[in-house]
Amino acid sequence: MVFLQAKIEEGKSKNHDSTEREDNRSIDKLKRAAVTALSAAAVKAKLLADQEEDQIDNLPHH
Repeated sequence: MVFLQAKIEEGKSKNHDSTEREDNRSIDKLKRAAVTALSAAAVKAKLLADQEEDQIDNLPHH
């Protein structure tokens, strides 16, 4: 009976480790997605700022 209990506990430990690794992978994916989204937003902001600057430069000067 003790042997069986030890095997059950070992299985629980392995499942916990596996679940923890999956959680860590999910968190890493989420971090990469956040970095990608922020990078895209920064590039878009720069593009819009450059376009606005070009439009201002093209305004007639009085």
